[in-house]
Amino acid sequence: TKLLQVGFGQAGADIIARNLCSGSFSALQAGCRVEAIYGFCDIRNFTDSCEVLQTDCVVFVNTIAAIVASHLKYSNGYVNKNVGDAFLLVWKFLTGMAEGEKPLVYEDLDLMENFAISDNIDEAAESSLRGCVGMIIEIESSASINNFAERLRPRMGDSFTVKLGFGLHVGWSIEGAVGSEQKVDATYVSPHVNFSMYLEGETKFFGVPLLMSRWFWVHLNKKTKLKCRKVDRIHVYFSTKPMTILCYEFGNDAETVVSESEQYFIPYVNGDWKLCKHNLEMFLQKRPDDGPAKGLMKILESYNFQTPSTWKGYRSIDISILKQTHLEEDLFTPRIET
Repeated sequence: TKLLQVGFGQAGADIIARNLCSGSFSALQAGCRVEAIYGFCDIRNFTDSCEVLQTDCVVFVNTIAAIVASHLKYSNGYVNKNVGDAFLLVWKFLTGMAEGEKPLVYEDLDLMENFAISDNIDEAAESSLRGCVGMIIEIESSASINNFAERLRPRMGDSFTVKLGFGLHVGWSIEGAVGSEQKVDATYVSPHVNFSMYLEGETKFFGVPLLMSRWFWVHLNKKTKLKCRKVDRIHVYFSTKPMTILCYEFGNDAETVVSESEQYFIPYVNGDWKLCKHNLEMFLQKRPDDGPAKGLMKILESYNFQTPSTWKGYRSIDISILKQTHLEEDLFTPRIET
């Protein structure tokens, strides 16, 4: 069973357990709908790292994977998929499972001993954010990772450090075996999984290590929310309402930064871009290297600092990667914050 856990992960263990309980095995069967938190984690500058490290790039990735796995263990999450420079992380919670999918089926199979599951979505949200923050901090402080960074600095620059990027989102997905009779991968498929990938990609534009969706943010506690800063407001096809995306502030002055950033973000949403630009410039005078502020300034600049006549408080974006798994009905309804 240990080999099954390592080789297939929780999604694979779930599929195997359901098959064994039914008395037969068929990997190519209908999936199960679940609700979970999805985290897409990417190793920055991976192509350059591979070219420099060559065969040691496997050791490099596995060293990072060990750090990721250790924090997942204590945050009740797990790695579903590793594609070399990226990991798909999943945090399931009991209130997001159909009754037949709760882990009662594993009592006699001993397949799930290393997989913990949070009781509810709020607990899972706090645990997942804490886990990702822990990964970011440990990657920065790890002596083993720094040894690899030293080998990369001749190419990447003297200030280079190994960094990860994260996107956190919550929603429904289909858990199942994807592939053919020759090769099957146990994974999660949905627009919400892909949206976590989009968020991670946007961390590069906004110069932050982690971005989260508002659907995820509403499930954090009040103290944690004080360190979460709004960076943009967008509309994507799978939601009928626009969605705010936020970053997590790490510094001792996190709450101050979050509060001051509202001075330019509120005018941005309200369409007063002249005031937004002025307040952004004031903010950047104090924090010239601030990624989210510089990113929003680039967005305004792309419109010549003129509010579009069609502005409704958000940017409509076309994310082609999300359309690959488009389903007509959005079965997951995010909680509305009061």
